[in-house]
Amino acid sequence: SVFLVLPTTPPRRAPKRVKLALRLDKIDNVNAEWVDSDVLIFNTGHWWTKTKLFETGTYFLVGQSLKLGMPINNALKKAMQTWASWVESRVNPNRTHVFFRTFESTHWSG
Repeated sequence: SVFLVLPTTPPRRAPKRVKLALRLDKIDNVNAEWVDSDVLIFNTGHWWTKTKLFETGTYFLVGQSLKLGMPINNALKKAMQTWASWVESRVNPNRTHVFFRTFESTHWSG
């Protein structure tokens, strides 16, 4: 997922506007493909906008709790904590160089 966390179906009884839920507390399933890489470059910040989330029906899930009112910047912070925990526990720093590209502040205006 471009969001680095696990995309999943919305919980039952979610409002109809919810088409996809991002599990902010679970890393994307493709993570096993990343573990033995020599270089990892992550670039997700520019995807965390209203246009690419809420306007497409994508909302946030922590555990089984749908977080409809969670601000995007809080969701991004939670997702990055999940990602960082995964990096610290699964990536060998003696083998793999990890880079993270962040977003430009202009992505957050308006």
